[in-house]
Amino acid sequence: MHYQIRLANRNDWADIIALLSACHLPTQDLSEDDAERFQIACADGCIIGTIGYEPHGAYVLFRSLAVSAIKRGHGIGVALN
Repeated sequence: MHYQIRLANRNDWADIIALLSACHLPTQDLSEDDAERFQIACADGCIIGTIGYEPHGAYVLFRSLAVSAIKRGHGIGVALN
């Protein structure tokens, strides 16, 4: 499977929220302003995985690692992490 990983932007936001929701992850505390704190994996023009991070001083909390159910098992989560 071929996919690319890149930083997300505001144009990706609706698809990120849809993927997080499909994976039953919380989205209530996120806003479009957080888009640039996400990386996404894309294949054929679709977002198939994502991971977000929250900076906390000298530390970073990774959150919201999600991979589309039909794309799991291909190492996408490992690549995002």
